[in-house]
Amino acid sequence: MSRTDVECQWKRKKAAETVQAAAEMFPPSEKKRMYNPLAKDPNEEDRAWLYDQLKDYGKFTGLRWVLCPEPEATVQLPIKSIEELIYSQEFLLETT
Repeated sequence: MSRTDVECQWKRKKAAETVQAAAEMFPPSEKKRMYNPLAKDPNEEDRAWLYDQLKDYGKFTGLRWVLCPEPEATVQLPIKSIEELIYSQEFLLETT
């Protein structure tokens, strides 16, 4: 063996005695716990304003898609949808 060769040594790390959550290890101070970055809770008017502001960035902005209103109910189809079949009483009561 030369001077630079080192024999392999396997050292086992000592296991942690207890597992703690980060909140337990570093508890927030009372000042941080009471902090609220919003002056008020957002309401529907605030959401509508943000939705209108996002129009400038284009139709496919992810947040605009999340904020878009639900589509109106469509015309009843001549056949049942998968959702209607799965939640029907006949399907729910079927045993096999």
